[in-house]
This record gives sequence, structure tokens and C-alpha cells, in this order.
Amino acid sequence: MQQFAGNSCSRQEMDELMQYVREAENDQLLHSALQQQWSSLQPEEPLYPVNWEGMYDTIVASPATENKVGLSPSPIPLIRRRWWAVAAILLVAAGGIWVWTKTPQQKTPPVIAAAKDIQPGSSGAVLTLADGSKVVLDSAANGNIATQANASITKRDGVISYGGKAPGVAANAPVGQPLMNTLTTPRGRQYKLVLPDGTTAWLNAASSIEYPVSFTGKERNVSVTGEVYFEVAAKSNAPFVVTTPQQQVTVLGTSFNMNAYTNESIARTTLLQGSVLVKIRNSQLKQSSYILEPGQQATGNAGGMLQVRDVHAEQFIAWTKGYFLFDHASVPDVMRQLERWYDIEVSYAGAVPQREFGGKLERNLPLSAVLKMLETSKVHCKVEGRHLTVLP
Repeated sequence: MQQFAGNSCSRQEMDELMQYVREAENDQLLHSALQQQWSSLQPEEPLYPVNWEGMYDTIVASPATENKVGLSPSPIPLIRRRWWAVAAILLVAAGGIWVWTKTPQQKTPPVIAAAKDIQPGSSGAVLTLADGSKVVLDSAANGNIATQANASITKRDGVISYGGKAPGVAANAPVGQPLMNTLTTPRGRQYKLVLPDGTTAWLNAASSIEYPVSFTGKERNVSVTGEVYFEVAAKSNAPFVVTTPQQQVTVLGTSFNMNAYTNESIARTTLLQGSVLVKIRNSQLKQSSYILEPGQQATGNAGGMLQVRDVHAEQFIAWTKGYFLFDHASVPDVMRQLERWYDIEVSYAGAVPQREFGGKLERNLPLSAVLKMLETSKVHCKVEGRHLTVLP
């Protein structure tokens, strides 16, 4: 138990501990050991308020934590929930809300760096109109913020939407060429948009979407960079087509998430509801297109081959609900998300720490709280201004 709390036991020892916890005849001894260990783990002050019962549910039920610390995916009898909740508390005390795997032993004492407080991201974006003028939505008041042809653009409680029945075509524009708007979120911002057809789009940090102020053709075409979650309004006579530098997705009415950041190794399209056709752009390979079913994800880059797998789709839209959800995430995986949300630059002073993380993390925490949790998993950082250095 002491080795577990100190994050120094082997994978075999952790499996043995969790098997011991699962056996009912060990309850009395477990109770005594947990009380003794919990007393020794009391922190000087809590990092942030924690709902222990909710944390228990997250650790036991989340697919991101199954089989990483010997937790059984099968249901646990209610009579044993209390001891599992205590075990979950110990897990949190020992390692924040992180569940680690493949954590090598450190031979030298770790360097603990004080974290400078950086606040999390918030709602905000820049709307670029057809004439190139820009509207900063962070500071724009509720109400009408612009007019494109006869289409009225309205901001209301952090959401912009389009109204009016105008075709949205400029008088001096070529026939059939619509007025185009672009919504862009910088690092540290996210935003919600209702497109002219009623489709809703949520933009994650460092993302953009280009779209016409009115959909008038046989297809509803938009272009995306970064990460966007769509809930597409159904129109059987006008497919909704999303294009990224790597992929093209065609739908009639569905919910799906697209991740196409340029600093990620692959682009991902994850389907929650409905059906979508995913195509790899500029690919001559046979396996360059696929019709996804709910719960499937297509990955691949331009010119390459499409790969499809079954996933827990909710994990990939956790950001729309206010939290990160990691599953086998490496240190660079975690840091890229922190870069975008906290508007920071990350570098590595030496070798990249070999860790994997799984679990849920609220996006409203200041950066200092996140770094304290990383420290419990032996990932140490130094913050100078808006630059974060991961220490060896």
C-alpha cells in the first residue's frame, strides 16, 4: 500500500493490490490499512474541491481507466462500493486524477518547479466578414453585430447565428459565388456557431471554419482547421460536406467530431450519431474512403490510407462539455492540448518523460493545479511567462 501511494510499485504489484481489494474476505484488513495510509497521505491543503463519490464513478466506470490499474470492468456489488470509493480516494491522493502506466523508476531526486498561475481558456473568437473586416466576439455586445447582404448576424450569450432569407451573393461577385465568412478561435478560446442552415458547430481552441452566409447550391460546403464538433441539420437534398487539409466528410444529418490540427500526427473523424462518408484527400489508394457507423473513428492524412476503429466516441467530444478525457495519452499528447487551451508554448529540457495518462480533468482549472497533478506522476515543469519547460 505504501509503495502504491508513493507511485513506486511495479505493474505486477499493482495488479496484486487490486486483486486483494476485490476479494470480500479482505475487507477488515483493507479497512485498517486504508485508514492508516489515508492518514499519512493528508495534503497540507487541497488542490481543488473534489467530489469523492463522483471520482469513484469516474475511476471505476470510465473506459479510459479499464485494465490500467487492475480495475475490473464488471459491475461491483453495492455492498463493496464504500471500500472501492476509499481505494479511489487513495488513487487520487497518490496521483491526482491521473491513472498511470509504464512509469519508469527515477534514480535521481525530481526537480520540483513552482508553477506560475495561468488561467484556463474561455469563450471567444474572431469573425472575419466577406470584405475582410473583423469582429472580435469576446468584447462584442449581444445583438446584431453585422449584416452580410440581407443576412443578419446575431450574437446571443456566447453564440452567433445567421438570420434572414437573402441568397448572400454580392452584386459584383461571379454568379454562384456566395459571400464567405470565417470564424476563428485563437489559443485559449472556444466558440459556438449556428450556421445559416441550422447546423451547430463548436470550435475548440486554435481552430477555424469557413462557410457561406447562405447555403444555396446542391451541397452545403464548409472548410475546417483544428477541431470542430458538428450537429448537422438534416437536409436530404443537400449533403453537408466538411473539408480539412487531410480529409473530406459528407453527411446528410448527424453528429460527429473532426480533429485536424496541423501539429497532430493524424487527422481524426469520430462519429456519434448518423452516418458519414470519410475520404482521404489526394489519395489514389483503394482504402481511401469509408462509411462510418456510430462509435467509429477514421484516421489518416492526405495522400495516405484511411484506418477505421471502434472507439468510445464521447471521449472525443469531452472538450465540448468542459473537460479533458485522456486514454493512453503520452506526455506530448497532453502537452499539445494544454498548449492550445492555456495559450502557452511547451518545450522539453532533455528526453521526453515516458508516461501514459488516463482520466478526466476539468478544463476550468488554472495551469498551476494541472502541473501539481503532473508532479504527482513525476512529470516536472518550469513556467516562465507563457513558456512551459518539461524537465527531465
